[in-house]
Order: sequence, then C-alpha cells, then structure tokens
Amino acid sequence: MSTRGDELEAIELVRVRVPMRRDRRAAHGSMPRARDVVLARAVAGDGAEGWGECSALESGAYAGERTHAAWETLRDVVAPAALSGGRNRPVGHPMASAAVDVAVTDLRLHQRGVTLAEALGCDPARARPLAWTAVVGLHDVVDDVVAEAAEAVERGAAAVKLKVEPGRDLEPVGAVLAAHPRLRVAVDANGSYRRDDDALSELARLLAAVDGYIEQPLPPEDLPGLVALGERLPVRVALDESIVSATDAGVAGALGARGLINVKPARLGGVSSTRALAELVGGLRRKRRPETFLGGMYETGVGRWAALTLGALTVTRAETDLGPSAWYFDEDLTDPVELTADGTLPQLRGPGLTLAPRPERLAEVVVARELVRR
Repeated sequence: MSTRGDELEAIELVRVRVPMRRDRRAAHGSMPRARDVVLARAVAGDGAEGWGECSALESGAYAGERTHAAWETLRDVVAPAALSGGRNRPVGHPMASAAVDVAVTDLRLHQRGVTLAEALGCDPARARPLAWTAVVGLHDVVDDVVAEAAEAVERGAAAVKLKVEPGRDLEPVGAVLAAHPRLRVAVDANGSYRRDDDALSELARLLAAVDGYIEQPLPPEDLPGLVALGERLPVRVALDESIVSATDAGVAGALGARGLINVKPARLGGVSSTRALAELVGGLRRKRRPETFLGGMYETGVGRWAALTLGALTVTRAETDLGPSAWYFDEDLTDPVELTADGTLPQLRGPGLTLAPRPERLAEVVVARELVRR
C-alpha cells in the first residue's frame, strides 16, 4: 500500500545518560548524578523529523512513571498507538505520551515551516519572556543552601525556590532571607507535611514578606487540605503533584483553590493537554482563580526548549522553574538554553517546538536506541 510522503513512518526511541553538575535532593528522594532520559524522534516519509523527551525520573517516588518503565511503555504502547493514527490510545502514562506528542508536533511544525504560535493562530507578542526561579535542593548543611542560592542569584535568577521537608525548613529559609533580604523566596515541600504541622505557619510568615509561596505542602491526594491551607495561610499555596491533568485543575478550582498551579507540560501529557489546562483555568468564573507558572522536570535541552516554547503561550505568570542549561549540565544535548541580555529565558526562533540534539553530543551519551515502525 502506498503512503503519502509526509506521513509519520517511524518513532525512534533514544535513551541517554547525561551527567549533571550537582546532586539534586528533595523530600521525595535524591537524583542520580547522571540524568537517565528517554528521547523520542518522530520520522516522516519525506525525511522530516521532530524530537520530544520523556522527563520521567529514575525513581517512582515523585510520580508513578519512571525512566525504565517509560522505555517499555513507549516501545510497546505509546509509539505504536501514534503510528496507528491514534487508535488504541494509551490510558495513563502522561510523561511517555508527552514525549511522542511533542515529537510529532515538532515534526508537523517543521513540515509546515511555522512556529507553534503561528500554528495556533496566536499573536506572537503573547509569547512573553519568562523570568527564572532557581530551584535549590536539600542540603545537610545550611551554609550549602545559602551558597547554592547565592550562585543562582549570581547566574541571573530573579527568585529562588528552596526544597524543604519537616526539620529542614525554617533554618535554611531564614538564612537565605538574611543573606538576600530583597530576594523573592519560595519553598517546595513535595507533599512532605501534614495539615497540622506548625512549621507551615512559620514558613508562611517568613515568605509573606517577600511575596513567596509554598508549593505542594501536603500529599497530592489531599486537595481539600491544600485548598484549606490556601485559605488559612498568608501566602499562596502552589499545586504541583496534585495536578496531572486539566481535570485535576478543574477539581481544584471547584473546591475553591485560588493560589498557583505549577504547569509541567511533560507531566500533563504534552501540547493539547497543557493548552486544555490553560483554557480551563482561564475560564474559571472566580475573582481570584488560580494563576499558573511554568515548571520543570530537570529536562535536557530537548524537553527544556519545548516546555519554554509552550509555556510562554499558556501560563499567566511570567516566571518559570526552568533555568538555563548550565544550571543543570556542563554540556546539554542541544544548543544550550541561556539567559538573554534582559535576564529572561529565551524563546525558540524559527519553525518547530524544540531543538534537535547535536549529533556529536548525542553520540557521547546514548545508551540504547530502538526504532518502532508502522
């Protein structure tokens, strides 16, 4: 049977292991010093290609998906479904689905020679520059937290977000605020507190003076508790792990959430689901509906450029946890993401949704490759 030359013909899965600059620790566990990531390359019959990234972490402590399982899910379920034209669409696995969704979208944009904004019919001016909030990991020594925060500020961060957990919270936050009294500071608890933890009230008091916020203080499933905290505390509560779909955002809005939502395209399932969340939040008929900002998953350049491109068109606050490549890697897979002259994150120029890995760098870090054909 003959096929059109521009049709999707294959999806190549590429597993890479990219060394990171420093240890990354949070309440849900530690990251390995090498980032284990699965990339997806969508290939059409006319030779056009597009790239995407599955940003699942190695451990399943943050989310249900993890790198090793994602490889099998992409090979056996997600890629075959995309190659069949969407038949047998997989249930669940949003991060694996996002990799293929972004790759196919990138492919189609390159075939048409347009940007994402042009494809969506958006005013290019809507893609606002995003300021960088540097995420600072947990440390055993408070001085190390202060030093990492200082490095972030020196590198151009407009704000910092400290990873915290019970017992490792008030002292490092107070020390960073003492060293940088005018710096905007937030914290990310990754669901490690309970509703009655006194430290939450004290953290909120410290952060209120610098317009900070507390991200995911309670476990993901405790949406009622998170909404109640948002009503009680003098700072905003940001939802992260609790929001894995537009439906979750709608439930949070129906419960009365009016804080922040951390939008992570890689965790939401890709382009259409991220846009659906943005439209749903934008349509909530409340005076203080949740605002949204762009989050990250320690992406390589493939996922980082894609998230920045999509996030600039969808989030309501001009800020992002996605920093420059050099904050995470000595050498990224793609041309590096670097802060612009005005201190914001750059926007992709030219057609497509992301950048392809540089072949010579990819060859240095590749672990496995597998081609899934129609």
